[in-house]
Amino acid sequence: MKTAIVISTILVAVLARCQTALAQSEAAVPFLLFSPSSEANGMAGTSIAVPRFDPTASVFSPAQVGISALTTNARGSFYPTDSQFPVTSTIPVFSYTAWAASAGVLLNDFMELPLRIGVGLAYHHVDDDLGTFVVTTPGNPAGIGTFDAHEVADGVVIGVGLEYLVRFGFGYTFRSVESQLSAVGSEQGQGNGEASGTTGDYSFLLEVPLVSIAEEIAGDRMLTGGKFRPFLDLGGGIGWNNVGDKLVYIDEAQADPFPRTARTGIALSGGVSMGRNTDWEILSAAWSREAEDILVIRNETGQWEYQSGFGDIQFGNNVIQGEKTANVSLRSGWQVQVGEIFTYRSGSVRTYIDYETAGYTIQLAGILKGITELLESTPPAWLGFARDHVDIQYHSARYEQQSSGKELTSYSGITVSLHTWPL
Repeated sequence: MKTAIVISTILVAVLARCQTALAQSEAAVPFLLFSPSSEANGMAGTSIAVPRFDPTASVFSPAQVGISALTTNARGSFYPTDSQFPVTSTIPVFSYTAWAASAGVLLNDFMELPLRIGVGLAYHHVDDDLGTFVVTTPGNPAGIGTFDAHEVADGVVIGVGLEYLVRFGFGYTFRSVESQLSAVGSEQGQGNGEASGTTGDYSFLLEVPLVSIAEEIAGDRMLTGGKFRPFLDLGGGIGWNNVGDKLVYIDEAQADPFPRTARTGIALSGGVSMGRNTDWEILSAAWSREAEDILVIRNETGQWEYQSGFGDIQFGNNVIQGEKTANVSLRSGWQVQVGEIFTYRSGSVRTYIDYETAGYTIQLAGILKGITELLESTPPAWLGFARDHVDIQYHSARYEQQSSGKELTSYSGITVSLHTWPL
């Protein structure tokens, strides 16, 4: 029974931390419900319907890999420091970190095609440190040692992007999950406190550039033919995460479900770009709202089953009108970007416990574009190359509980990109 008790203790701690995500039901490895994207988390974690620069956003929305592949690129993102999750005064602080790398190739760079087609590949690693626990025995309740409990997820994402008037992205994730909640074996038939399994994610993202379509229909670049070029995009997305069978810690009869989740959302973005030598986005804004439902139902006896489709999500009420209904969580957020230099984000999450988010991004691209725009002559070759192909971004985000203003956790991430590479 020792392992069963240890696992139960750790799961109570984990579920206490994850109560915002597990309002509907209990599932194993709830760390899979945390968005690792420091960029998206400042905007309430929205990523299903709005394109993200940060490759860790593909952990929640694999279609991001398909959309980003519409430009030949290579990107990497990592946490400079671990994120800390304060839980309660009696449970230790948990540590969470993630990194991701992605690459995409626009096939049109190599061949003539009737539409733009890109293919992408990404890899991510998520590590959830659950803390250090004391190993005890019946004869030595004070403890005979310690062990570190942890959970790890590694995923490979493949994506495809298509563009003809509209931009469409699809992505699929193959993920392995390992969970270690106990250091030692136990009495006969009680398992060893370790579990592993595989899950899959898949999502679809559609972007509709309204200004470009209007000009295509009219046959005239009436709006984007000048120095200042407005844009207005409508986005939508759907996806399913953590689609797998079950995890077994103790025995087959006590197997736990994965936190299978359905997501759907919409987004709206617009702004103005300009530039003599390159396309410089001088001002833009974006808004997104998405609904999610954990597709696990437990009955009174503790037996569970997965829901199909979108579960309890009501697209009209939840996503369009922003109404919260039973078992459905809502995320909504907005951002304003100035000169591709600074972006401010804000958002709110309405679930078992409501909380607000805020964040910002500082990036290199706008600085390089601004310098070359100010130069009266042609910029040096190295500067032109850096402007067209290099970007570095620093993302920061934090969560605050609405009722108390208490900071729940914070994220920071750095993304490095080489894009539109001259093949």
